[in-house]
Amino acid sequence: MEEFWMVWRFNGQGPTRQHEYFTDAKQEAERLAAMNPGVKFVVLRSVGYCEIINPVIYKEVKEKLPF
Repeated sequence: MEEFWMVWRFNGQGPTRQHEYFTDAKQEAERLAAMNPGVKFVVLRSVGYCEIINPVIYKEVKEKLPF
């Protein structure tokens, strides 16, 4: 996975778009801030991620349930 940036409206909903370059994310934060005076837009950089390597396994129940 390559590094990416996102713009988050402070105390707002989560980011929805990834930016390949810092300059693009910064420009988007500036654009949004200009449209929303007094609102902070934070530029976030990805630093890592977590992932489950093993798949989830479904198993059938052997005994009948009482309901």
